[in-house]
Amino acid sequence: MTTTDDKAQPDCLASGAPARADIESDQVDWTRIEANAKRFEMRIAKAIEQGRLGKARALQRLLTHSYSGKMLTMKRDTE
Repeated sequence: MTTTDDKAQPDCLASGAPARADIESDQVDWTRIEANAKRFEMRIAKAIEQGRLGKARALQRLLTHSYSGKMLTMKRDTE
């Protein structure tokens, strides 16, 4: 445990990247989120048309793990 100003903090709280703050739905730039997801979808469609299935799978993984993909999924699930 590390100490800061005589207050004990667990090591897991004292190191690493800070967690994202809770974001309210009205604070999100949905236009930008949807544009990013649409761009991924267009790239996936183009890769499939060209027969590049490995590239399409890689792009699908990027989309599903991206911030835009996660936020858009959350929006669609909660509407």
